[in-house]
Amino acid sequence: MVYNNPDGIIAATVIVQFLVIGIVCLRILSRRKQEKKRLISDWLILAATLMSMGLAIAQIYGAANGPLGLLLAPRLKADPSHAADMVQLLREYNFSFIVIGIAAIGLIKISVSLLYLQIFSTRNFRPYIIGWTVIMVIWTIGFLLTFLSLCGSHGTLASYKFTNAKTVDKFCGTERVKQMDFALVVSGSITDLITVMLPIPMTWSLQLSLRRKISIIGIFLVGMLSVGASVARTYISLDSKFGKGTPMDQGLGVTATCLWTLIEIQLGILAACSLTIRPILHEIAAHGPIHSLLTSTRSLLSGRGSQADTGASSFTELADGNSFRRRSESRSRNGSAKSGIDRYNDPLPKKNGVIHVSTDFRVDTRDA
Repeated sequence: MVYNNPDGIIAATVIVQFLVIGIVCLRILSRRKQEKKRLISDWLILAATLMSMGLAIAQIYGAANGPLGLLLAPRLKADPSHAADMVQLLREYNFSFIVIGIAAIGLIKISVSLLYLQIFSTRNFRPYIIGWTVIMVIWTIGFLLTFLSLCGSHGTLASYKFTNAKTVDKFCGTERVKQMDFALVVSGSITDLITVMLPIPMTWSLQLSLRRKISIIGIFLVGMLSVGASVARTYISLDSKFGKGTPMDQGLGVTATCLWTLIEIQLGILAACSLTIRPILHEIAAHGPIHSLLTSTRSLLSGRGSQADTGASSFTELADGNSFRRRSESRSRNGSAKSGIDRYNDPLPKKNGVIHVSTDFRVDTRDA
């Protein structure tokens, strides 16, 4: 991916963020359609969405006005004093994305775990899901407090004030920062993977057809997109700190970290909401504009086919007068017979204890 392309960063951020807002709205509408109240998992996703919106705005602003998407090395040579301000701004961006990213990603994992608890609320699975939810709460709070208090006795929020390189070395310790960053990105990728894979053995043990199991597992595996973004962020972070090759420009390194952090959050929200929007998607497919378009297209194509068949049949009947006469006589003899539409509209036979399901999924109970 090219990180020194501010216009591309802005376009990608705007597009994906609108997708996030759209799918969260679908989740809310789906809850309303089912006449269900919003659960804790829904509120956690809404909180994570607000955080992603804040980071998206910051990223767009940073790409439009600097320092994101800009090479730092040439500016250090051309104007060291101005580049120093840019370094400070990059550190502040990096720290802000890390802290808010921990909170947002943690909320997404907790929300998904609570959703699993609603889906697999059985005696066999419930203890494992509750245990994993507790682990995710501890992971989120633990790393959040650690990075907020990274500079020790200088206060809970001191780490934001001590973003200058010399101050960080003196009060926070460069090695300590590296160790905590390593623990964050590696544990983040591992917990992302476990969160996605957790429901697969549970789904496989259900009494469902193989096709149905694969379909449900496929929905859960949408979360692998977020895992991929987490792995990419882990690779960039580890390569910048422990890589032996040519290091990435500091400006582009911070840009890559911010970009992949936001992508992980956005894809995590998309994956979490994909588990809940099936009812509203079914409604849109059945009665929305897409359904109307497909119905109109199908009617148009079938109408053309019927006209062609009618024209060919009429030409043959005109050529063969006997055939035309026989069909007319047959229609006259069966004039009292009901048409196909009349037969279709006839009420269903009434039988005791029989439940008739119509094509629009309404259920009728008919008594004699």
